[in-house]
Amino acid sequence: MLKTLILIILISLSGYSNAQTNSITYQWLNQWCGDIIDCDEGCMACNLPVNTSTQFFGTNVVWIGIDVCPHPIVGGDNAIGTFGWETEQSPDKYIMLSGLSTYNVKIDSIIFIHGRSVSGPMFVNVEFSKNNSDMINIDTVIVSQNFQTSVITNLGDLIITDQDPFGVFQIKFSPYGSNTGGWYLDEVRIVCSPSEISTNVEENSIPENVDMGPWYDVLGRPVDGSDIPPGIYINKERQRRIVVGNL
Repeated sequence: MLKTLILIILISLSGYSNAQTNSITYQWLNQWCGDIIDCDEGCMACNLPVNTSTQFFGTNVVWIGIDVCPHPIVGGDNAIGTFGWETEQSPDKYIMLSGLSTYNVKIDSIIFIHGRSVSGPMFVNVEFSKNNSDMINIDTVIVSQNFQTSVITNLGDLIITDQDPFGVFQIKFSPYGSNTGGWYLDEVRIVCSPSEISTNVEENSIPENVDMGPWYDVLGRPVDGSDIPPGIYINKERQRRIVVGNL
């Protein structure tokens, strides 16, 4: 008989050090994980981030309307080559990263390492959304043929309320300026620190009933019923429910 393995991770807001910063880092290393990118001409790469905290974490990257292929930079480390961009920015072609937090944080910086081929896109537009708000443009970066590090700072706070059990952010990359060549993304890091904004959330005790629904997905949408697909979910008690898969 098949069973769904469900892990419940209980997180206490009072157990977090106010002086600590945390980060989510995407490096696309050449290693196995739950989400692999590969192609005929390149290597394989893990499409999941490394999270320094269970309270601030990212999900897999989505690549919309484009071709992707890992290309080795150094042993075991890849940049993701992306192809099929346009001379003008297209709403149908982009790269999206998502993450969430189970406590109030300030997004200090987005750091990304990127470059282009000789004929690749000359610009990349960066958009950002937080707390389920609309995407806003936060920077347009000129892209070099050599790998470069771009840093965007002071992106505001992700705030937890009684109505929103976790803070959500999304980052959208949209290269443009050429319909040939490729844009290469080597690393993305999102750094946060505890927010100075207080919402007077009381400490949560561990409930006896571990189900404690309703549950929400990483985009803040409620998930009803017991037949929940694999993924990461959070309830209003700040519990993370990780549905790993079928056993």
